[in-house]
Amino acid sequence: MLKDRQDTATAVKQETTRELKQRLALGRDLAIRLRGAVKAAIGPRSELLKRFGMAPLRKREKPPEESSPEEKPPENPGPTTPPAGGSKPEVVP
Repeated sequence: MLKDRQDTATAVKQETTRELKQRLALGRDLAIRLRGAVKAAIGPRSELLKRFGMAPLRKREKPPEESSPEEKPPENPGPTTPPAGGSKPEVVP
């Protein structure tokens, strides 16, 4: 008698789990369709998409322009040695 109840409970649990997985899959599919409909109605670049938790399409930012060579320090100045009598270091070629 208890074994029958246990088997019935196991079967109900498995059926419930299967139904839950199906409904979750259906919910995901419907959410994808809904997001697509919202983007189609509002526009993929509209900032209003943020109200629905979606990121609008935006143009890429331009990389910062590099400064002119006069303003840019040398990339590899080389080793320096202490000066013999002055206060500025001397670059050794």
